[in-house]
Amino acid sequence: MKRLCIFLCVMLLAVCASGKDAFRIGDEVTCRSENYKGLGVVSNLFTDREGLRVYDVATPKGDHRTFLARHLSMVAKPDRILERATNIATVAIDPSVRAFRILSRPRTVVSGHTNSVMCLAPEGKAPTFRVVSPSGLELITGTMQPVVEELPRLFEIDVVFDRKWGTGKVVVECSAGERKDGVAFVVIAGSSFFVRGEVHEPGKYPLGDGVTILRALAMAGGLTDAASMNIAVLSGEDSLTLSIPKLAAFEDLPVGDGDILDVKRRK
Repeated sequence: MKRLCIFLCVMLLAVCASGKDAFRIGDEVTCRSENYKGLGVVSNLFTDREGLRVYDVATPKGDHRTFLARHLSMVAKPDRILERATNIATVAIDPSVRAFRILSRPRTVVSGHTNSVMCLAPEGKAPTFRVVSPSGLELITGTMQPVVEELPRLFEIDVVFDRKWGTGKVVVECSAGERKDGVAFVVIAGSSFFVRGEVHEPGKYPLGDGVTILRALAMAGGLTDAASMNIAVLSGEDSLTLSIPKLAAFEDLPVGDGDILDVKRRK
């Protein structure tokens, strides 16, 4: 009986440990790595037979980046400030299969944003890639990089869809020797707004459905300690100053295409 209890305890601990770092597609997470610190939504999950998980995470700016589980933590109280990623999928990586293929799914992307492309290749030489414009011109060429040492067959590149390329179908082709594969992205212009002043991550953000002033501030990482409780909203030729506490207490206002949100410094 004692041995049975010890066995059950060990199994329970193993189950808890295995689920500790397990995130599901659509989970809102906090990312902490050298390349990115901030919020994101898990949009793809890659796993091998040994249980190692690699996560593709969509950031508020519309970029896609890759993380190990140790770089992620669950958002305790998701506030749905991030839009769900489209064309999400779970892909199993079987080390015994020697096929060469791109794991990333075709999707719609916004020009100016970064999206990762992942590829499963035979061990050995890293695959090469090229990016082809909607008109058929070769835009970028190079060599893919390994994602993590633990998965030597998994490679990726981060493609920044330059606004100069225009809109339309952009194809990313990867090859290893005679083996080739490709994935197409439909690039759209997309609407955007700007957040500047006393926020942690000032910059340009995509304008999705239902973006309000308070949601926009959350997308920009929230207010700094030096921020005042007033925000200036520049919309075209119009300008108005609003109280952030009143927005939270009464009625939050929608953000328009091209709007500039300027958080003033506390005097």
